[in-house]
Amino acid sequence: MKHNWKNIATVTLCLMGSALEQTSCDIIDDDLSDCGKDYTVVYRMQLMTNMDDELNHVLDAPADLPVSAALRQELSTYFSDYGRDLDVSFYLTTADEARRHHAQHQMNGREGQYTYYLAAEQYRNLVVANAGQEPLVALVEDTLRQTARLQQERRDTVSGHTSHLYTGRQTIDVPTTDTTIVVPLYMANAAVALVCDTTGYEIRSMQVFVEDMATSFSVSDSTYAFDHSPVVRTVSVQPAAGKTVGFYARCFPSGSVPTRAYGDPEGSYYRVTALVGLADGTVTRNVIYVYEPLRAGCLKVIKTKMDNEGAIEAVTAGVGVSVTLDWKPGGEYNPEL
Repeated sequence: MKHNWKNIATVTLCLMGSALEQTSCDIIDDDLSDCGKDYTVVYRMQLMTNMDDELNHVLDAPADLPVSAALRQELSTYFSDYGRDLDVSFYLTTADEARRHHAQHQMNGREGQYTYYLAAEQYRNLVVANAGQEPLVALVEDTLRQTARLQQERRDTVSGHTSHLYTGRQTIDVPTTDTTIVVPLYMANAAVALVCDTTGYEIRSMQVFVEDMATSFSVSDSTYAFDHSPVVRTVSVQPAAGKTVGFYARCFPSGSVPTRAYGDPEGSYYRVTALVGLADGTVTRNVIYVYEPLRAGCLKVIKTKMDNEGAIEAVTAGVGVSVTLDWKPGGEYNPEL
């Protein structure tokens, strides 16, 4: 039977010692406990997202339906459990933790099943899906388990992720009684959306940026790092009707703790900056401080409304806004206003 959602391949993985040990394993009377055998490993995408709940809950007014539909259409392929490419590494759990085997597969579905020959060792199996589809993020320094990470390109301003990145990790003891091993993969990136009701006001332009998000992800221990502070551009969406505009950024999550107490702009988990160009040629800068973290696999929708000066007022709870009228563009955003 052909399963078009499952990519089944057989890969020979010779994680064995010397040729002498292999010869010994061929002798019937020998102890075969160190010889290993074939194991089937199933890599399965596990999508855990709040996208539908967030859109339905935050954008529940009739006037919000066009922008909600536009965001859903844009983000549905991002918050997805479809895997394209798969990068698989097996590391020994001994002191050096060096990689003993590396394989790449075309997954093309939500699940991939492969057969490996594993000699009797304890392995740490690290897996990354869809990194080959993401030009902004690369899997680097993966010859050692502890240094393997998804690293975002180091630039001051980035355009955001284009692909949903999944990772998985599991310790495998060989020999094991389970000849089929299932390794779940979970999403490592997230998204932020800003929705603004401009009804009654004409603006010349609007640009939105996201800041304070992670820049790399350790595959082995599922931790994020913040080694620089890029500004992430958003993508605008075009609702079919209405005066509510929408923007979204696809990126790594935020940090898990704020820097200061709730209510302090510097204590936010991350920031969303909206630059509004008005008809008189001035620019209003709105900095939205978000006081809850953005988790992997999640979407945060921030609902706002605008006044005649381009100042944004938050409708969504748990955010604060700082407004600067007649703002003069600096070098951090490179706005085209």
